[in-house]
Amino acid sequence: MAENRYESVSNFDYIRDGKYPFEIQKKDQLVYVDLIEHLILHAIIIQKTNGSFGGAGYDAYLTQNETELLFKAINEGPLKKRNKMFEYSKQASHIIFYDLRNEWKYSIVSLFSDNDEVDKLYDQMLNKLTNYPQSIDHAELEAEIRKTFKSFLLSPDEVKERERLSDEEKARKREEIRQANINWHKEQLRARKEWRRENPELAALNLLPDSSRYRIERALYKVKKQRNQLIPANQTFKQFDLSLKSCLYEEILNELKDAEQ
Repeated sequence: MAENRYESVSNFDYIRDGKYPFEIQKKDQLVYVDLIEHLILHAIIIQKTNGSFGGAGYDAYLTQNETELLFKAINEGPLKKRNKMFEYSKQASHIIFYDLRNEWKYSIVSLFSDNDEVDKLYDQMLNKLTNYPQSIDHAELEAEIRKTFKSFLLSPDEVKERERLSDEEKARKREEIRQANINWHKEQLRARKEWRRENPELAALNLLPDSSRYRIERALYKVKKQRNQLIPANQTFKQFDLSLKSCLYEEILNELKDAEQ
């Protein structure tokens, strides 16, 4: 109980070197606690004494020795089966959703999230493996999964056929995309050709149907400057641009068309 005033009162070296009084070792000064209570007690002493006492025993003995033994005993005792099942479940998920991802007859997500038969088979498999006296490796676990879910998996020949069809489908989609790009470019060329025919005055200025507002304004400024139509005559493009801020793109384009006719 005096460890809030003396460090490690049960350690002979501390008692001898610190010349601890015998009174703190009498029965009315002793408290009997289990490991967890001992840890909590030391934590409270550290907190109440601002770290002046209780830390040595906590750091050097309790957390590094007794707690490790406690956790080891728990994990290898009452939690051994639970930990074993957890590890198998983690490995099984990797095998199911990654290693065998292309071998399932149906969607993996729907199969393992909304199928009572599959859920039951999965739980039975894990329980059986967990109760084995010895552990199994990754290859053995995969073999067990294949055996358990045989009716839901494709045969090797069926896997090859699916891959062949998948490759053909991918090739077909690539060809569709390629042809669509070709057709798009053809349509763009046709549309530009038609636009040039309908707007020869704009085409002469090297403008296109999708020319930016900036290019349209530049062209209009150049035309007006050449024809001395700028007001004032020494107006800069920046000033000209500001004067058009309230105008729509189509209005500026139509003005350019009129100026070129």
